[in-house]
Amino acid sequence: LADPSFSYDASGLACLDTLADFIDQNNPEGMTGAEWKDRYFTEALGFEDSVWEDGPCDGCAERGHFPCGWGVQASCRDLARVGQLWVNEGRWGDEELADRGFIIDAGEWTYPTALPPYGYTSWLRTEDPVDPSVAQFEGAGSQSVFVSKAHQAVIVSMGEGADSSGPVWNNVREHIVSKEAAPPPQL
Repeated sequence: LADPSFSYDASGLACLDTLADFIDQNNPEGMTGAEWKDRYFTEALGFEDSVWEDGPCDGCAERGHFPCGWGVQASCRDLARVGQLWVNEGRWGDEELADRGFIIDAGEWTYPTALPPYGYTSWLRTEDPVDPSVAQFEGAGSQSVFVSKAHQAVIVSMGEGADSSGPVWNNVREHIVSKEAAPPPQL
């Protein structure tokens, strides 16, 4: 598109409802979108303590949809798995669970008019002094996953309240040491 427009879908109904419909109509197994998500995402990643259910759309789950903005209650470990999938550019063990090209593209500032910067599914911190490619997945109740592919790091925050996860990356970013980083100076 020459001039893409940006509109944040806080409920997830516009985007993920469309995605569920696409999966319903285009998978050879004939699964609903929710069944496909369970088999090829949550089960494949080994989710243990998370629930993905109806959100603001009454009856979404019964119709095979998987709302995003409200229907996920995730554990810290399960959120970390999603972050690690992102760091691995879609690979999980020997399997490709997400398209590598999509994940790379999603880390780009897709809609230049969106402020703060936004990729396909994550907020971007393009001015960050430690990693200008860090991505943040923000959920209800300030559940956040920060992903730094440059440092192969995943930070999960299970915040309390509207803005409690915002400072998390800022508070820890200076303490990340990459494998490629020079050893710290001897004191």
